[in-house]
Amino acid sequence: MKYLFTFLCVLCLLYGQAAPSAFNKLAEVNACWKTQPEAVLKELPQYRTMPEKEWIRLHLSLVEAILRRNTPRHLSAAQAALRSQSLDHLRRYWQEGNFPVNERYSYRTPIFIDGQDNFCAVGYLVKASGFESISRMIASRTNLAYVKDMHYPELDQWAITHGFTKDELAWIQPGYPPAHTAMSPVGKGVEGKVLEMATGQAGERLYVGGAFDKADGTIPSSNIAYVTSSAPGQYEWHALKSGTNGPVTAIAEYDGKLFAGGTFSMAGEAPVSNIAYWDGSDWHAAGCVDGRVSDMIVFQGSLYIAGSFDGCDGSGEINFARWNGSGWTWIAGLSGQVNTLEVMGDRLLLGGRFSYQGNPANVISWSPLAVPGFQTFDNTIRNEVMDFEPFGGAMYAVCRRTHETDSLSLMLKLDGNEWASLFQDATTFPFFTTDGSAVALNTLITEENTLLAGGSFLSAPDMMVFTANCVDVTPAPYQPGTHYFFVDSSIHKLIWYKGDLIAGGSFRHGWAGSGEPLNGIARRKLLTTHIGTPAGKEKVQVRIAPNPVPSGGTVMLDSKGLAGRFYLSDLSGRKVFSGSLDGKGSSHLIRLPELNAGMYLLEVQYASGASGNCKLLVQ
Repeated sequence: MKYLFTFLCVLCLLYGQAAPSAFNKLAEVNACWKTQPEAVLKELPQYRTMPEKEWIRLHLSLVEAILRRNTPRHLSAAQAALRSQSLDHLRRYWQEGNFPVNERYSYRTPIFIDGQDNFCAVGYLVKASGFESISRMIASRTNLAYVKDMHYPELDQWAITHGFTKDELAWIQPGYPPAHTAMSPVGKGVEGKVLEMATGQAGERLYVGGAFDKADGTIPSSNIAYVTSSAPGQYEWHALKSGTNGPVTAIAEYDGKLFAGGTFSMAGEAPVSNIAYWDGSDWHAAGCVDGRVSDMIVFQGSLYIAGSFDGCDGSGEINFARWNGSGWTWIAGLSGQVNTLEVMGDRLLLGGRFSYQGNPANVISWSPLAVPGFQTFDNTIRNEVMDFEPFGGAMYAVCRRTHETDSLSLMLKLDGNEWASLFQDATTFPFFTTDGSAVALNTLITEENTLLAGGSFLSAPDMMVFTANCVDVTPAPYQPGTHYFFVDSSIHKLIWYKGDLIAGGSFRHGWAGSGEPLNGIARRKLLTTHIGTPAGKEKVQVRIAPNPVPSGGTVMLDSKGLAGRFYLSDLSGRKVFSGSLDGKGSSHLIRLPELNAGMYLLEVQYASGASGNCKLLVQ
């Protein structure tokens, strides 16, 4: 009942008849809405779903209107005239909509001037009044600072001369959301949906399987094709003859061949039984499987398949088998459907919706050396297991909700020999749908110290971030990042290919239909954490030792006898530590806080305007 109540509250907050508050959204763009007495709530427009750029535009238009109505009486005629002129500039600014774009940071932040020379609202007002040098000076020193934290006599004097208070300028200044949610197409995608992907040929190929008619708009390779890439974001699609006549849901390279499984009776011109192999020029039957092949994996030098199938020799329900070079050796014992296989040390993990020896299991391990081969865990997973992923020295599982009462056990961690749900009550459970469909977490993937899940769901993990079909599920003690992205329908597979995160699924577009059509497969545009050097400013080399350094250890920074500040950021762009350089001496000792092991970026910004950065490895 507690979960149901919280679930309904989330629905009401985000989608229900009591729509999300426009005031709360504006306060997310600029927190000053919460403290401004001039913010008359009844005058705000009704909340509606629209891109972040339009919320920034709305914020600026409302602030402009309120500031026009509330000209301070104590202003001189000259101040009042300059204030009115500046508000005219503000109107032109928000109408044109050339706002800064947050391409470098994984959190909402002010940006005084971005890399494409787009000025923020306050910077634009200062520039438009003839003081562009002040805006550029601010950007070179504190480009990400809030106005209230800027202590520049030049800016303070500009505000007085033009009839503004510092609080009014702070109210004008928006924060910009990260652009990392943008997804870019992989060619023209597929006409259908992507159900499986796998890399091969020493990482040069990305094999794509699913239920589709064409690839890249014109390639007539049904249900399976492959992609090559000569440069980031540049993709070329290739046919595997005519493909198959039914969906492909399992792919693996083995013994110099490409094996594909699913539900089909033809591969190219070859009659097959739900599984086939490609030898580089043609398709061939790979034994006989009576039913669907859902996954395949190479384990200890052998190829294994799993799914929902019988033995073609009349041996009945099997669902798990090993390739013997010419056919399949059945491994009986499981009744139901196996969705996923994962190597865990000297065992294979099997997950799905199945029973073992007549008892519901949904998860089990198997070893060719153990007697018996199947080994159960201390408890079962009650929902249908869709994927496994090792992370931080532990094994995790994600599920599709199928159990009529267990709504929380959708992500679990293997603790000893027992699976423990990461969501113990409704207050920690971030997933829901609005159409009555079951929440499904279909795929997990690791990105350094981040764990991402893709599936079919909406998520509001902390009521400040809203995601669709992909979410950061990084468990404690690791620090969650913001590496998630948005697509408009289900994700079935996440995979790394040539350093890029690729998503495959049933989606057509990114969030709210923005950008180019994705058509079932997309590349996430990666954030960089590099803070560029402003035009005309010197970039210096940063040296630090020791590197690597223990967590909480002390490092020596070659500070070159210059005053300035240093910032330590994790690879999501989040600042975790900072300090000042007094300019006394050529080096500076820095005592680090306790940090998670991993790579960090140390950035140094000197008072002279010079800057530089280097990577720091914490062990």
